[in-house]
Amino acid sequence: MRKIICLLCVLYMIVLACSGGEGDSYLGLGTGVKELTAGQRLSGTIGSEGDVDWYHYRAVEANNVLQVRCTSETLRSDVDLLVSIYRGDADGDKVLIYADHAPEDSLAPADLTLNTYIDQPRDIYISVRDLLDDDASDNPYYISVDFAGSPEGNENFAQAPVLSIDSDDCPIDRISFVGDIDCYTFTSTGGTYDVAIDFSPFPDTRVQLSVDLYDSSGELIDSRRVADEQTCHLLHWLGSGEYFIQVDDYGRDHFDNASTYQVCVNSVSGSEENENDSSDDAEVLAADEYDRDYALEGALDYSLDQDWYRISPPEVTSGFKVMNLRISADTQVEYAVAILDEDEMEILSHDYRGGSAQYQTQIRLEDGEYYLKIQASDSEQIIAGAPYTATVTMHDISDEAEVEPNDNDSISTADPLTPTSDPAGATSGKIGYRHDEDWYALTIPAHAQPQVLEVFFSAPVSQVEYAVFIMGSSLEKTLVSTDASSSATDLRTSLLIPANDEPAVYSIEVRDYQDDDGDDVAYAIRVDLKDIPAVLPAVAAGTPPYGSDVEYYCEITEPQTPSVELQYNAVTQEHFGYDTALLDLPGAAVAADQPEAGLTTLTFPWIAGYIDYQGDQDFFQIDYQPLDSSEDWYYGISVELYAPASDVEYVWKFYPDRNDNEELAYTTSEYDGYIACAGDTSLEAAVLSITTPGEGDDPFWVGDPWQGPAYFSISDFNYLITPQGDENELGDDDWGGYGSAPYYFRVTIVYHPGESNP
Repeated sequence: MRKIICLLCVLYMIVLACSGGEGDSYLGLGTGVKELTAGQRLSGTIGSEGDVDWYHYRAVEANNVLQVRCTSETLRSDVDLLVSIYRGDADGDKVLIYADHAPEDSLAPADLTLNTYIDQPRDIYISVRDLLDDDASDNPYYISVDFAGSPEGNENFAQAPVLSIDSDDCPIDRISFVGDIDCYTFTSTGGTYDVAIDFSPFPDTRVQLSVDLYDSSGELIDSRRVADEQTCHLLHWLGSGEYFIQVDDYGRDHFDNASTYQVCVNSVSGSEENENDSSDDAEVLAADEYDRDYALEGALDYSLDQDWYRISPPEVTSGFKVMNLRISADTQVEYAVAILDEDEMEILSHDYRGGSAQYQTQIRLEDGEYYLKIQASDSEQIIAGAPYTATVTMHDISDEAEVEPNDNDSISTADPLTPTSDPAGATSGKIGYRHDEDWYALTIPAHAQPQVLEVFFSAPVSQVEYAVFIMGSSLEKTLVSTDASSSATDLRTSLLIPANDEPAVYSIEVRDYQDDDGDDVAYAIRVDLKDIPAVLPAVAAGTPPYGSDVEYYCEITEPQTPSVELQYNAVTQEHFGYDTALLDLPGAAVAADQPEAGLTTLTFPWIAGYIDYQGDQDFFQIDYQPLDSSEDWYYGISVELYAPASDVEYVWKFYPDRNDNEELAYTTSEYDGYIACAGDTSLEAAVLSITTPGEGDDPFWVGDPWQGPAYFSISDFNYLITPQGDENELGDDDWGGYGSAPYYFRVTIVYHPGESNP
C-alpha cells in the first residue's frame, strides 16, 4: 500500500508541475529535452537527487500502439526508475497518459515496458526520474521507442509463403505487434532438412522467439525457444510432403520491430536417410566370437535420430556371457546409450558426453538377443551430425561362485571363508560385470578372550575399483582401491573381535566401488583369526629393556573405561581406554638428589605391548603434580622407545589434557593436540632404539601451568607420504608383531622445584 500511495502522490505532483503552457516547442521543458527515434536506444543517468530526464517523440502514426522500453544493467540499483508518458494538447499542456516504475529496492536491474495507444499524430513526452526523487546514481539506464506493425498476411498456414530449399536469399521478418504470428511452408522430397532461424535481437528486447515445425496434418514435430543472439536449428529427417514453420513471440505478449530474424531451409546431404531408427530396422551385429572386438561406426544426424543395433551373442561354453561395451565420440553432444533385452526391456542406460573419456561397462547376458540403442539425451539438440564409435566384445567368464547353484550374489547365499595364515589358502573370485557382488561369510566360534580378525585382499590390474565391506552387527570397515586400473590392488585390515559366548557371523561383500564396472580378472581374499598373546616373548640380551622389569599392557586386560576421545577431524572421533597405574607417580622408582643436588629423578618401569589391530592405540595417563610445597616447578622428561624389526612403525605421542576433559586432537595444530612425538621414521623393517630428547636436542618438559593429567600414546605411523615426499605405494597402517616384536617404552622424569621452566 505504501508503494501505491507514494506512486499516486508522485504522479499527482508530476501532473501539477506539468500543467500550464509555456509556448515553446517542448512545452516549457527548456533545451535539455532529447529527441527519440524509433528503433534507436539512448542512455541517461539520474546523477543527482531530484533529476528528471525528458525525451520527445513525434508520433506520426495513428491508430497504433507505441511501446516505450526503459532498462538498466545495474544490480541493487539505488535509483528506482519511474517512467511517465505524456501527450501535448492544443493548449500547450502535458497530459499524463501512463506511468510505471521499477520495484522498490529490487535486486534485479530495471526492465520496464510501457504500451500506449496513439489515436492520432501527436507530440509525446517521456520523463525518467527516481520514484521518490531522493536517490541518485552514475549508472546508466537505456530508453527506446517503437510502433507496433500491422498484419503482414502470413498469420496462418493457408497464407504461408513458400520457402525455397537451399536458397541464398532467405526472408527476413520481425514480430511486429503483440500476438504477431509468422508462418512459412516448404516441401520435402524425403530427406534430412535443417530449418535455421538466425535471430538478431535489439538490445534489451523482450521478444523471445518460439519456433515450431509442423507436418501437413498439423502434427507438431519440434518446438524451440530462441533468446538472445543465436541461431536455432531444427534438424530432422522429413518424409515427402508439405511442412509448416510457425514463428511468434514466446507468450505472444511482446513485439519489437528492431529485432529481426531470418528463416532458411537447407537440405543436409550424407545422412543415414532414416536407417536403423527403430528396433524393426535395427542393424544386425552377429557377435559370434568371444574376445573379439566388433566396432560400430555411426552418427546421430538429426533430431530424434535413433540408431538401433540387434546383437546376437555366442553360446556359452564354460561360464557365463558378459558383453563389454565401449562408447567414444569427439563431438560435444550428450549421447543416451541403452541396452535392451529381446523384449525391449531396458537393462542399462547411461548418458555419455562426447569429448570426454571413453565410457566402458560390462553387462552379464542371459540367453537371447539384445539391442543397443544410441540417441541424443533429452536435454540435447542435434544441430549437425554427431558421429560416434561403439565397440562390443563378448567374454565367456569362468567364475565358479557365479554359476548356479553356487551363486554368491547376496548375503543369504554367501560363500563360507575359513581362517588361514597361508596365502596359498586364499579364496579366488571375480567381479565380472557391472552390479556383480560377491558375498562371503566367516563364522567365529564362541571365545572367552578378544581375538583379532585379519582380512587380506589382492588383485592384479583391473578395470574394477575394488571395494571390500566388512560387516558384523553393523558395517565395521570399508577398503577401497581407487587406482586398480593402473596398479595392482593390495588391501588389508584387521579389527578387534570382542569376547562372545555365542558364535558370531561376519559378512564380507566385494564389488566395484561405483558398482558400474567388471573385468575377467581374478582376485584373492583371505581371512585369519589371531589370539592375543597372554605373555610377552623373552627380552633379547643386549637390548635396552634386558634385565629390567617389564610391564605387559595386554589388549585382553586393557580397560574400556576410563577412556579418551581422540578427535581425528570435526566428524570422526574414536574412544580408547587408558591405563592409570603404569605411569602413576607413586609407583615410580625415586632417586633423590639425582642427577644433582636438589633434583629428584622418577623412573617408571618398562612398558611393553602390541598394536593389536589396524588403528589400535595404547594410552597411558600421567598426572603431573609437585613433589613438595613449591609453587614453581617443572619436570624434565625423557622417553626411551625400543622395538625389534617389524612392519609396524612404532611412534609415541604426548598429549597434555589442557581442559582436563579427556578430549584430545590427533594433530599438533589444535589446542588439544599432541606437543611432542618420536618414533620410527623409515618404511624398512629395522630395529628401533631411540631416546628423546637425544644429545644436543632441546629439553622436553612440562611446568606448573600444566599441572594435572596428560597422556602418552603408542601407535603405528601410517605412511601416506614417504619421507622423500612421494605417495607411499606400499601397504601400511600396520599392526601385529605377535610373539616377536612388541614395543618397549620407558618414561623418566626429573623434578625441578623453584622454577617453572628450564
